[in-house]
Amino acid sequence: MKKWMIIGIALVLLTGCDKFEFSLKPKGDQKQAPAVEEPPARPSLKNKTDPAWNSYGIGLPLVMICKESTDESEVAGDPFVNLKPATGNRAFMSTNRYEVEATNLLTVRPLDESTYTGESLPDPNQLAAGEPTALFKAPLTITAGPIACTNAIILADAEPAILILDPERLELIKRFPVDGLILAFTAFNPDTAELSVLFGDQSTATYRFVNEEPPVIDPVAQLIGPSDGALQNMADRTKKLLSSTETIQFDRTRIFPISSEIALDKPTLFRLAVDADGMYRLYLDGIGDTPFIMILFNETGESIFSNVEYAAEKVMEQNLEKGNVYYLVVSLFPGNQANDAIQNRIPQLMVKRK
Repeated sequence: MKKWMIIGIALVLLTGCDKFEFSLKPKGDQKQAPAVEEPPARPSLKNKTDPAWNSYGIGLPLVMICKESTDESEVAGDPFVNLKPATGNRAFMSTNRYEVEATNLLTVRPLDESTYTGESLPDPNQLAAGEPTALFKAPLTITAGPIACTNAIILADAEPAILILDPERLELIKRFPVDGLILAFTAFNPDTAELSVLFGDQSTATYRFVNEEPPVIDPVAQLIGPSDGALQNMADRTKKLLSSTETIQFDRTRIFPISSEIALDKPTLFRLAVDADGMYRLYLDGIGDTPFIMILFNETGESIFSNVEYAAEKVMEQNLEKGNVYYLVVSLFPGNQANDAIQNRIPQLMVKRK
């Protein structure tokens, strides 16, 4: 029994010595695995664009388009010499090929870039393309395009309209109707997002893509308000008579007698018409002794008379004719302490036949 215990203790001691000897060896003596070198990254066309490919590295503004200019003169020479037919038109962006493959069909196919060396941009027409990853079937014939931007593909169709598609799924984002059949896109300026087009009547035009909201049109103001030129004349005349250094702006034109109250903090513009020819008295009820100006204009914005031409009259007398449209501006003098006397009263315009 003692013999086996001695043998066991000896084995334990021998094993511990081996571990101790190994731990004393310097780390430099330990063998390290050789580093694995990663292969260099292959050159890729990913995210590349080029005007020669009909592609541009910009995010196209998508809210609306504005027609910047129109040239109705005929294009010099044969306008169709340098135009490709709609079928076969292509744009290349990144590793995608966008192609009008039928009169109403646009597809996007992945490019095979295995032969691309990265030394210079290749002719993408020489690269093979795979199966379509998305397609767009237009309800009408595609007449121009495509042009590719990072967030949009631009086409034109026979509605006529300019179409904006999503570059990945080719889903329709926007349709902008235009006033002529577009036969070709002749130029695109990425700095101003301006697209030049050729129409079927051989005239040309330029459209600008913008992110601004279209102005809200007030149909009431269009029907009853003065023209832009007339309104500017009225504002200029009012500014002069008020001796104001600030730009004069009117709110919505008020139709008298439906509305007769004047604003106390800014000039008020009334549209005025009478039922019969004759001399009329124009004045303010409830104004007291507070000074004010009252200017009568014709429809074109020409000043007819004002109560401060010669003296600050409280009542204007003027011959008005039936069938004519008149505009009347009424305003207090800004900053005049006498305005405080009005307090909670709101003066009202009065027009009565003499």
